[in-house]
Amino acid sequence: MTRREIPAVAGPPLWCFLVTLRNSSTRVGRALLAFVCPDSCIGCGTHIESGDQHLCRVCAHSFRAVPRIMLLPRSETESEAGTHLLPEHHGDCFLHVRYALPFEGVVRSVVHAFKYRGAVSLAGLLSSAAAVAAPSECDVIVPIPLHSTRKRERGYNQTLLIAQELGRRMALPVASHALARIRATESQARLDGDLRFANTVGAFQARGDCLVDRRVLLVDDVVTTGATLSAAAAAVLNAGAHSVSLLAAAGPPEKAET
Repeated sequence: MTRREIPAVAGPPLWCFLVTLRNSSTRVGRALLAFVCPDSCIGCGTHIESGDQHLCRVCAHSFRAVPRIMLLPRSETESEAGTHLLPEHHGDCFLHVRYALPFEGVVRSVVHAFKYRGAVSLAGLLSSAAAVAAPSECDVIVPIPLHSTRKRERGYNQTLLIAQELGRRMALPVASHALARIRATESQARLDGDLRFANTVGAFQARGDCLVDRRVLLVDDVVTTGATLSAAAAAVLNAGAHSVSLLAAAGPPEKAET
């Protein structure tokens, strides 16, 4: 069976509604199907057996984790708003972000379900992908924090869940309170380009001295421009960390060659 079975007790109106959802090619339709029929693939909405967890075999095959690198802005000509977020005295130590998945298609559906629809069990899937791209020489993992207001709205910090799973995989401690988001910022998803860098200026502050002389692995769920990770890394380095490596589960898709 490749598609979610329609319940036999469903009357004509409900039956038609479920069939419509089953055949939907839109993200809204797939999201509604996943809600009505929990055993459907997050990526495409088709029926899956309980042992297959969150993705059907086809979508799982496209969910391929491969080490990838995104370079961050490093000069005025590349990003006027972002230059001051990269402390010059630390050289090039965090001018790139490692990530494992292209943020498109099935990956985007998984991240959105995890981040916005309370599918916290997806933390294991995303952390296993992130681990593929993670550097080996680190002492402690620090997740990107949410502002208290955003955390109350969402109910959890999705990046902390990834970091905790990653810590278990890498046998590293997770310093969940080492970094605070001291300023509420507009959602980065609503901004483009340099506005994302300007939006995160002064948003983070390190707490205490637990990161002094430590090799920190700073973790986020998705990297788009690197603005959030850059601002957080600056705060960590200013607090005395030895070095900072930047890691995300997903990031920009590779551009097709022309």
